[in-house]
Amino acid sequence: MRKISFYSLALVALTLPLGAEKSGYFIGASYHMGSASFTQKTLLQENSQSTSNQISSTRPEDGVGLKLGYKQFFGDGRWFGLRYYAFLNYGYVDFGRFQGKPYHAHMLDYGIGSDVLYQVFDLPNLSFGFFCGIGIGADSWKERDFYHHFQTTIDVGLRTNIYQHHGFEVGAKVPFWQSEDYKTSKSSEANITKELQTNISYNSSFYIGYFYTF
Repeated sequence: MRKISFYSLALVALTLPLGAEKSGYFIGASYHMGSASFTQKTLLQENSQSTSNQISSTRPEDGVGLKLGYKQFFGDGRWFGLRYYAFLNYGYVDFGRFQGKPYHAHMLDYGIGSDVLYQVFDLPNLSFGFFCGIGIGADSWKERDFYHHFQTTIDVGLRTNIYQHHGFEVGAKVPFWQSEDYKTSKSSEANITKELQTNISYNSSFYIGYFYTF
């Protein structure tokens, strides 16, 4: 009896007309949790002798994000689609104290991206699938100095759409290329020269988001 009920439901699902999700412009908001790294190299030079050491810290980073773009689906069944968007994210991280000084930073992450969309199933009022894409942009950090990095990221995740207009997603964002921006400061006392090289970088993030399609 259970098998008959299951097959009956499956047959009904397959015979329902497709079209829960349509092409259109969208806006989305998200909350993300990730990590960022702080690295500081110290170079000491006294007369003809030099020494160096390095301290680093990886701490949680969280924030919010915004996406604006357009998505389009292809074919009668609309199982496959693409979306194009611009994004802006804000994040905050507390790195703790180094050499008696507190270090914390504010981040802006911005750029453009494109995702491939694939629907696992698409019913009249509900669809579910996954996405995978690439983003190109930069992140800017404000600590004691400003740090700017160009980066290329990979985005992957799961997505669902309800009643055509409302969408929800969970995903991960990881940079696979990122430039470095070390800030250098020097100080001298007696015959000792001290040089600090500091860098802040974004590692990865997981996010949940809500999207509205017009």
